Amino acid sequence: MKLYNMGMKTINSQKGNSSLSVILSFVFLFLGFVAGIFFISKFNFKPPVEVEPTEQPGVIAPLVEKPQVIPENTCDVCDLLPVVVYAPGGLFTPAEKEEVEDKMANPFNDFNLENDTQYLTIHVEKFDPLPAHGYKYNVTAISKTGVNTGFLYGQSTPLEWWLPECMDSCNLSAEFVAKYPEIAAQVE
Repeated sequence: MKLYNMGMKTINSQKGNSSLSVILSFVFLFLGFVAGIFFISKFNFKPPVEVEPTEQPGVIAPLVEKPQVIPENTCDVCDLLPVVVYAPGGLFTPAEKEEVEDKMANPFNDFNLENDTQYLTIHVEKFDPLPAHGYKYNVTAISKTGVNTGFLYGQSTPLEWWLPECMDSCNLSAEFVAKYPEIAAQVE
């Protein structure tokens, strides 16, 4: 707080600054409030609700939101699924990625598609250094319905073929057997 002695009067300069601060605070608060209301009203992302007309003037029918109908099988990128993610990314050679996809990811996806489960992502995490259990990869997959599954994979070099886990016997389609005879020979 600075005091200035100007003859007989002492002027307190902080008093004028605090009044100005209060006024400016209220002005900015008011401007923020007005801007907030403007943006909320301008950018309301809810779709408009349809109101059904009634026969009586001045009476509005109850608001009924109509559900969105999403047609099935309209996915343009579904043929590209699942996306295989490698972590950490720099530890996988192109040859290693190809072998993982050929012997694990593709058969895993094809088997599950035949059983009506579509996976969106398959996350392959490389253990470096190799842990005591002997598996090279921790695999986690997330399906379209949100179901997660995971397993350890890769005990040998070259990699072994992924094998489905079935309760009794696996019912493999003729197409799957033709595409992956190595798996069919071990499962059946």
